[in-house]
Amino acid sequence: MKAEKEIVGKALVGVSYLASVQFSSRIFTFLLNIALTRYMQDPAALGVASIQLYLLYTLALNLSRETIRRVCLRLASESVKTHEVVNLIWCGIVLGVIITPMLCLYFIT
Repeated sequence: MKAEKEIVGKALVGVSYLASVQFSSRIFTFLLNIALTRYMQDPAALGVASIQLYLLYTLALNLSRETIRRVCLRLASESVKTHEVVNLIWCGIVLGVIITPMLCLYFIT
């Protein structure tokens, strides 16, 4: 019974972290959109910029989420060591850091 309460407690802590990160991400995106619309000189470019920015951050988030999802699936199906899992997750983060500036330059030009 005590172990079940610990599991539920840990799950609630995880859900609260997830909700707070999601909420702060939405607030950050909202503030960036406000700053973009306030200082934009040409309103006609707003649609093009918002679509390109949406595509850019969707690609960056998808790279990181997909890496973690695949690593978790591999962890569930095979017996792998923890350091191998951490290394695979870091590969996705490094790949995102490398690809995102390249995509930024592509969308700016």
